[in-house]
Amino acid sequence: MSGGLNGQFKANPVQVLDQCWDINSSQNLLGTRYVLDQHSVGYFDLRRLNANTISLEPAPTGFSALVSESPVKAYYLCSTPNQRRNIILTNHADYFFTDTITGCQFAAYGINRHAVNVEHLNALNNSLQYARRAIELRGIGAPLNVIYGATEYRGTGFRTGENVGNTVVTVVGWRRPDGWHFYARRRLNDHGNNRALDNASFELT
Repeated sequence: MSGGLNGQFKANPVQVLDQCWDINSSQNLLGTRYVLDQHSVGYFDLRRLNANTISLEPAPTGFSALVSESPVKAYYLCSTPNQRRNIILTNHADYFFTDTITGCQFAAYGINRHAVNVEHLNALNNSLQYARRAIELRGIGAPLNVIYGATEYRGTGFRTGENVGNTVVTVVGWRRPDGWHFYARRRLNDHGNNRALDNASFELT
């Protein structure tokens, strides 16, 4: 059960992201954990795993759905090992999730905020692809051009001795009156030293 988190998220996803360290989300390799339609839209249930982490679960079905909080309708972008996955966000849903980021690169670009191409690049077997893709995207010259990879989320906020490779990133999207906006939350999943890396979430620009 979401315990009210679904409603809180739909009212203001940024506030929910501010109040936790991460939203744990991951499609399975078969693509069956989250059921998505032809627009990559599905229905989700936010559940608190502990004081700091929220899990993104498939919305309940059958009888369970009748006694559960109304789900969150959202776009979902899966990641695939050593591939680039992308979808286009328009007006089929007001929210967006992607797989939890631990080394991948997220990007969002378009001529405006009302039709946005979002991509999740997994190139862990050839990390040079991240820089190459970033150069390609910047070369497009799109008015909206967000690139958020390891260079950005592993660049600041660490203490001496912390392993930047243990950074975990949540990215969510919110369709506001002027179109899509994207927000990130970073946490350190370091052995014996788990903590939020920032005081709150922040908008990706």
